[in-house]
Amino acid sequence: MAYLAQTRYWTKTVKHIRNFILIFIFFLIIDFIIGIFLYQSQYKKPRMLNQKKKDEINSQIEFGNNRLAFMNNVVNNNIKMYTRSFPLNRMSSQTEYQIWLTQMAEFCDMKSPVISIGNYQTGPGIATQKFQLKSQCSTEQLYQFLYEFYWTSYLHRITSLNIQPVEQSSDLDVNIVFETLTLAKVKQTDAYPLAQQLPISTPIQRLSSKPFKAYAEIAKKDIFRYIKPGIDNANFAILTGTPSVTDEATGKNVAVSRWKIQTENRTMNLKIGDSISIGSFDGKIADIFEDMVIIKQNNGSLWVVALGEKLSDATAVPAFLF
Repeated sequence: MAYLAQTRYWTKTVKHIRNFILIFIFFLIIDFIIGIFLYQSQYKKPRMLNQKKKDEINSQIEFGNNRLAFMNNVVNNNIKMYTRSFPLNRMSSQTEYQIWLTQMAEFCDMKSPVISIGNYQTGPGIATQKFQLKSQCSTEQLYQFLYEFYWTSYLHRITSLNIQPVEQSSDLDVNIVFETLTLAKVKQTDAYPLAQQLPISTPIQRLSSKPFKAYAEIAKKDIFRYIKPGIDNANFAILTGTPSVTDEATGKNVAVSRWKIQTENRTMNLKIGDSISIGSFDGKIADIFEDMVIIKQNNGSLWVVALGEKLSDATAVPAFLF
């Protein structure tokens, strides 16, 4: 009987302990769920809302700072614009700028520059004056002129630039139209704009590179060579033969390419390595075969001219083929 009573006691005790553990686990799960809910609703969500508001405020501050910087820049530029204005006196403005254009054209070695004065127009607080420059110059001289023009701080601009290659010449016919701007004084006591003289020109950087040498290499390229009017001798240079001749210097037989230039009624004999410059075509003789000649240009491109064909009919070929 004592054993049975003891067994019932321990069974009842174990049952109470198990119920207690189950209740503890239940409340623990409830606490965990409530904790997650409170974390999401009372901590994470408010922090996210605060961060969003903070980001919006920072964005507004940044926008305001950018607007303020823009307005300061506008104000500073407008203040400087009056110091760059052309003279208030119309005749002085015309004479001074005409002299300046003449000096600039001569400085850039432009040939026989002709400068004329165009329309003068007035508006509320401003006046504009047109000028025209006609001249002949090389591509490099034109680049030099434009470089100097855009480094000058005057209130002027180019409204038209017409370029026409000169037949049978490396020069260009240039026709440039300029427009100058004169601003009226805000107050009569203001120092600027000046009355009868051009403002002191302090260089301003409107170009990406400061030194002219950054543009000199581009200026040396004759970008108009393929549209020049007149006869292109390359259209009349025919490969008439590829004979072997005795080289006077070495006494050895070498292959030469024979070119008949019909427009000049003359024949050229060029061997491998010789330069060929006929009309709009420049290059070097890279190789000579019985029925064709390979020409390599300075940019590395290869051209094939078949026997009996014109130089202008040369066919481009991939470099790896030869």
